[in-house]
Amino acid sequence: LFPELIAFSDAQPGVSDVPGRLAMMDSEGVDISILFPQRAMGMYAIKDQPLRKRCINAYNEWLAAFCAGSGGRLYGVPILPTVYQPEETAEYLSHLGSLGFRLFTMPNQLRNTAYTAPEMKPLWSAVEDSGLVAAYHTSETSESNGPGGLGTFLIRTTQTLRNGWVEIGRASCRE
Repeated sequence: LFPELIAFSDAQPGVSDVPGRLAMMDSEGVDISILFPQRAMGMYAIKDQPLRKRCINAYNEWLAAFCAGSGGRLYGVPILPTVYQPEETAEYLSHLGSLGFRLFTMPNQLRNTAYTAPEMKPLWSAVEDSGLVAAYHTSETSESNGPGGLGTFLIRTTQTLRNGWVEIGRASCRE
C-alpha cells in the first residue's frame, strides 16, 4: 500500500533481529513490546485452506523462536489459522500454548460468516477452555475507518460475546 513507508520501516534496526530490537527499545525506555502480525494477516487471502494453515503456522513458530531470545521482553501475538475450521481450534490453541503464547489474533471481519454464528461455537468454546486471550488489532479492515470505527464494527458483530477493550499507549514515569 505504501511502498516508501514499508521500505523505511523494514530498513530500521531491530525489525528482524532481536538484539537490534532490544537496543532500540532500551534507547526509547521501553521495557516490553507486544508484536502484532500486521502484514502477515495478509495470509488470510490464501484461498487454499490447508496451505494457509501451514503458512500461518510457519509464521507462528518463527514468531515464538524470535521472541524466545528476548529474555521475556518481546511478546508475540500469533495468528489463529482455524477461524474457518472452528472444530480444529482447540487443537491449534493447544499448540499456541505449547509455544509459550498468551494471546492470539484473528481477522476482525470474516467472509461469509460471523463470529456470532452458531457454527462458530466450537471456536469460542476452545478459546474459553484454552485460557488464551483473543485480541484484535485496529485497522485491519475497511470497516475500521475513522476514530472508533473498529470498536463500533466489533461491538456490532460480536455483541453476544463478552468483550473487554484495552488501549495500550506509551506512558513514562520519571522519579
